[in-house]
Amino acid sequence: TEDGRLEVIDGFKRLCHWRDCGATTVPVVVEPPVAKFEAKVLLLWSNAPPRTLSTMDEARVVGSLHSDGISVAAVAAMTGRKQGWVAKRLLLATRLSPSVADRVDRRELGPTLAYALCSLGSEAQDELARTAWRHRLKVHEGLALVAAFHCCDSDAERKQLLAQPLEVVRPARRSTSPL
Repeated sequence: TEDGRLEVIDGFKRLCHWRDCGATTVPVVVEPPVAKFEAKVLLLWSNAPPRTLSTMDEARVVGSLHSDGISVAAVAAMTGRKQGWVAKRLLLATRLSPSVADRVDRRELGPTLAYALCSLGSEAQDELARTAWRHRLKVHEGLALVAAFHCCDSDAERKQLLAQPLEVVRPARRSTSPL
């Protein structure tokens, strides 16, 4: 950094592994100091080809850049991404409950369903994520569950839906039409 301290830009997981193994010396590459927002962009670029960043890692970086006062359009330009990509990552960073974000990090829940869950409050997100995981719902089934949850008129209906989601997301085959 400008004040002479070292800051990890890339390799957080490797550093944690080294520390867990008791290492006191770690090989590093030291880059010249850059502005704080440039360091965040470098984090995205350094992990782009091999895809070592999770969707939530990307969301956290985008959220951090945005909280630094950088607009969605400017973040898109800096990262070489489209504004829609940035807006979706920002949505995940700001609207997901911590436990659902953790499920996305562990790849127990995909980003498509996570985006849909952003339309709900934290408690509902947690309940729906647990239900989707417990019943091993496919993406389209999880999206159907979220849509059905939105359509429920009462807490009793929501509770019933969460208890038995398969009746809604995997309805029994209907007989063929007489026509």
